[in-house]
Amino acid sequence: MKRLIWALAILATATWTIAARTDLRESETELLRLLLNPERYDKRVRPPVHNESGYGGDDFVMVKVNTFVRSIGPIDDQNKEFTVSLTMRQTWNDKRLNFSPQDGLKYITLTSAEDIWSPDLFFSNEIEGQINDLLKPNTLVRISHNGDVLLSSRVTMKLSCPMNLTNFPMDTQMCHIRMASYAYPTNALKLMWKEVEPVQFAKSYYTKPFELIGYKTDNCNSRTVVGEYSCIRLHFYFTRLTYSYILHLFLPLGLLVAASWAPLWLDINGEERSSVLKVVGRCVIALLCLLVTIVEAARVTASAPLCSGYSCATDIWTTCCLIFVALVFLEVVIVAVLDHRHNNSHCNSGTTKPGCFSMSHSGAETNDSKFKPNRSYIQKWLLGWPTAGQRIDAICCILFPVAFIIFNIAFWSANSYSLDADIISSMKKIAL
Repeated sequence: MKRLIWALAILATATWTIAARTDLRESETELLRLLLNPERYDKRVRPPVHNESGYGGDDFVMVKVNTFVRSIGPIDDQNKEFTVSLTMRQTWNDKRLNFSPQDGLKYITLTSAEDIWSPDLFFSNEIEGQINDLLKPNTLVRISHNGDVLLSSRVTMKLSCPMNLTNFPMDTQMCHIRMASYAYPTNALKLMWKEVEPVQFAKSYYTKPFELIGYKTDNCNSRTVVGEYSCIRLHFYFTRLTYSYILHLFLPLGLLVAASWAPLWLDINGEERSSVLKVVGRCVIALLCLLVTIVEAARVTASAPLCSGYSCATDIWTTCCLIFVALVFLEVVIVAVLDHRHNNSHCNSGTTKPGCFSMSHSGAETNDSKFKPNRSYIQKWLLGWPTAGQRIDAICCILFPVAFIIFNIAFWSANSYSLDADIISSMKKIAL
């Protein structure tokens, strides 16, 4: 008996649920037929006057926008463009769609916006784009009982992004999405960002070779010859991931500059460098470093984005590295010429020739030990080298590394970036 009662109760509940659902569907169908009746609702006409406090009695529709960023990238710095996939949500109030809420029916859901009036929002910096419609168009329309309308669409776009690559690859870029009304001026339609969480981000979004560090929203109303149009804008702030660039672009050239100093240290303490092998060896090493630096600089230039009309940081780095290596090669050649002249202009004992001096190991250029002029420490240090070529080598062994270090300090300081944290909003990430 108890089993029979339970079975009857379950059957009655199921029957009531099915009947309720049927009544709900019939109510929704009847409600749509009533609300969207062409005799009372003309989708070609925008909603009635906006009477929200703070805006006076202007006859305009207030459209609030928020967006959910699903993915960003790739970011193409060669063509100055980026791709973004997002869900755009627009909300406004249309009093013509008010209805009395019923049990279980607090809003109506549609999968197309063709049957109602909707804002004419467009993306002014769009290159190409599409509404995702693999199976069906990814569009949602939700009408609440008080006439509030939510229009949600998933779109994927490629947008232009003017970039300044002066500091490449230590650069920061600001790309934006610019949304505006195409036909309705500001006295008919106004766009504004939602007050709470206007932008949300997926937890996994792709921005390489950049990193998204923040965003900012603002207004950008535009005035044309036919009127003023409402516009809102979303800025993305990116900083480039520089580790791989430093490893593959900057480090090889820096090591080549350091390797080019090797000839300066070869046989620097020798009494004489009369051996042809020593001179040729120094010149060959310096020449090889110069040639390899030229090849590496060409590779770096080819792998960097095109900087039209201005020089990038990579251009400055490659040019200065080439100059440093070329100066080393020039120094080696000059020293080789000086050593050759020194070896050919020797002095015979007991004879005196113009410009011929007896060079002792202590560096004195006179045979009169009684004449000892006062010399500074630097002069004594320079005269401690047997030949003029070795003196030049000794100076360059210190001068070139110091100059390269100073250049590095100035270069990296000039190309370091900083952003005003006050203008960047923190990002709230949501799992997909």
